[in-house]
Amino acid sequence: MTASGSGARPRQGSDAVTSSVSSASSIFRIQLGLLYSAVTSYTGFKVNSGEYKVMGLAPYGEPRYASTVLDHIVDIKPDGSFRLDQSYFDYCTGLSMTSPKFAALFGEPVRAPEAPPTQFHMDMAASVQKVTEEVMLRLTRSLQAETGASNLCLAGGVALNCVANGKILRDAKFKKIWIQPAAGDAGGALGAALSAYYGFLNQPRQPACAADGMCGAYLGPAFLQEDIDRRLAEAGARFDSVDTPTMLARTAQDLAAGRAVGWFQGRMEFGPRALGARSILGDARSPTMQKTLNLRVKYRECFRPFAPSILSEHVSEWFEIEAASPYMLMVADIVQGRRRSTTAQDRRGSESTSSMPFGPRSPLSRTSIIRRASRPCIGRPIQSTPLCSSSSANSPAVLCSSIRLSMCAASRSCARPRTLFAAFWVPTLSAWSLAMP
Repeated sequence: MTASGSGARPRQGSDAVTSSVSSASSIFRIQLGLLYSAVTSYTGFKVNSGEYKVMGLAPYGEPRYASTVLDHIVDIKPDGSFRLDQSYFDYCTGLSMTSPKFAALFGEPVRAPEAPPTQFHMDMAASVQKVTEEVMLRLTRSLQAETGASNLCLAGGVALNCVANGKILRDAKFKKIWIQPAAGDAGGALGAALSAYYGFLNQPRQPACAADGMCGAYLGPAFLQEDIDRRLAEAGARFDSVDTPTMLARTAQDLAAGRAVGWFQGRMEFGPRALGARSILGDARSPTMQKTLNLRVKYRECFRPFAPSILSEHVSEWFEIEAASPYMLMVADIVQGRRRSTTAQDRRGSESTSSMPFGPRSPLSRTSIIRRASRPCIGRPIQSTPLCSSSSANSPAVLCSSIRLSMCAASRSCARPRTLFAAFWVPTLSAWSLAMP
């Protein structure tokens, strides 16, 4: 199923012609993702990049406006097909996602990006999340009833909504669910390559891994130890090279001491989520780690969640989920008996978590869980190389990975790094930690 949100569902029989030959413009106008993007814009976030912020804000609100959305904007049928009332939108002919009628319906103007979100915006986020989940649940239920299929594959931008995906999994209509890790527009490049390879060149389908042909989606660049050492030396960085056991032990010690760790190993992940190759790590037991990483490392909104990472064989001991989630695309509640010892947040906090195995190497012990994130600071991409250049001609180059050691000042220029607690590098595996004053 393509979860970009098209409301017209192909049907069997005589109705097939009506639904399958809809014009491109009409299909565009009724996408579920556009409803989510409209609320993203209305709540003051950037379209096509801020949708995940709305998903992260939703647990802090109540779906008070879900019935309003369903009564006036979205008409959902029992099988999950739906229509959007276009009078509430302006994305087809104007320069904004919503029309004045949208703001009039909810009684609040569009939030200015610099204004802090209020409880109203949290409730709007919760409302569009609830409507999205309802549409996706109805679609998947009717799809299973019509086809009798036991396995479900999801793609499209809406398939990156890990909260909705988790509810589809718990709905248990399908035995197995697989979601393309770059499910949004970026995945089109992968699909085009696969289509040409298998369809045009008629190559045999031979998955590289028994369980998952993408093998963790590690499709990006990697760097040899010699190249890393050379780049660091040229930048004037002070670093130590140690063997893998020593580095894993030091990293675990740093995490237990409450330090943030930049993790850089092997080939970079393909897709929007950090999967253990370019990640920021922190101790999930710390009640202050989320705030520390958001405000002092990543310079972003304090409500933004982080994904716990746990060894796959111990997932069910901590999370109410039996399936593997290697791509950070499933959300599950924390097991009831673990909630107070794991997080200081209430039920909403537990709904903002997910679990998945780490990358090729991990500092995790048998019972440990760590927080993981990707982007160094707001608006910046995942760091691909072990070194980046300064944004200012007068500032020296700084050592970079998924944490930018310069901490990215508010002016977006790179200042001198903070105290480097430790730097240690081994072939294809690199990590360091920051001393947090």
